[in-house]
Amino acid sequence: MGAAMGTALKLLLDPADHAGNFRRHGLLQEYAIAITTAPAIVKASRLDLSPKLNVTQGLRAVVINCLEQIQGNEAGVIHGNDPESVHQMRIGLHRLLCAVGIFSRVAPCPRMLHDELKWLGTALGAVRDWDVLTNDTLPEIIAAHPDQAELLPLQKACMQRARKKHRHAAAAIDSARYAHLILSCGSWADSWAHGAGRPLKKNLTQPLAKFAKKILARRHKKLQEKIRLLHDAETSDAQANDAPQLQHKIRIAAKKNRYAIEFFKSLFPAKSIQPYLKTLTALQTVAGRMNDAVVAMRLLHSLGQEHADLALAAGFCKGYLAIHRQSDTGKLDKACKRLTR
Repeated sequence: MGAAMGTALKLLLDPADHAGNFRRHGLLQEYAIAITTAPAIVKASRLDLSPKLNVTQGLRAVVINCLEQIQGNEAGVIHGNDPESVHQMRIGLHRLLCAVGIFSRVAPCPRMLHDELKWLGTALGAVRDWDVLTNDTLPEIIAAHPDQAELLPLQKACMQRARKKHRHAAAAIDSARYAHLILSCGSWADSWAHGAGRPLKKNLTQPLAKFAKKILARRHKKLQEKIRLLHDAETSDAQANDAPQLQHKIRIAAKKNRYAIEFFKSLFPAKSIQPYLKTLTALQTVAGRMNDAVVAMRLLHSLGQEHADLALAAGFCKGYLAIHRQSDTGKLDKACKRLTR
């Protein structure tokens, strides 16, 4: 699949070939029909940025890297059955949204393009939520309580819902709207990198390393502020109800911080980056697990309301998740303290 995807990406990123850009989607479809093996699952590739790059050149390199991951999983989402294809495409999209945020002050993304990225995020997020519940959360609960026979019909119902969401996601990726979105992302990054016939402002021509250092410092400060607010909420009865929302904000901030570091880490000595990145990843892991529990409880609640025969099993699972999420709260606090140190 690499050759076809490489050709598609070349068409996408060549601003002189707009007809080829719009043919990109058909190229992928034709190739997908021909393959006989499961589509590849494409993770984020290492990004090696030269210290000689300026901000606009760095923007283009980061956006291309994100688009490669997104496009690399197209065939898997449309024609495959592995939930990991959706997961990796969604990661690529989150990385792209993070990049949009990083460069927003110097190279703002058009509102229409940002809204379309959110549309894609909604399509992928819906199927990913049901995938996690079906393939990760419920098997864990069933393994812990094999005597609860009513959990099996619940899992079957979740599988059916996940398959339905997969069809919706496949249709979204197989649409002209998606093709236009990907084209627009490439064109937007190119317009800044090439100046689009206008002189670049000073903040766009500054060294990328200098810009990256400011971004990472700013992101870390924001994360520290959210950790402090969570600590204040947990130690105050008046603010205790704010803790779940703050935990969610910490997860989002940690994820954005991690992506930013992964974008720019080639610009800095590894020994100054790796320990912090390792601690940040650990924080994101436990915060992500807590968020998965919250999402699963929401999905189980809706399923129990729609199907009375599944309400008891759904309630049992929600109780299990609530207990385990509470135990993860202590782990999150420890991860936050390690990051602060």
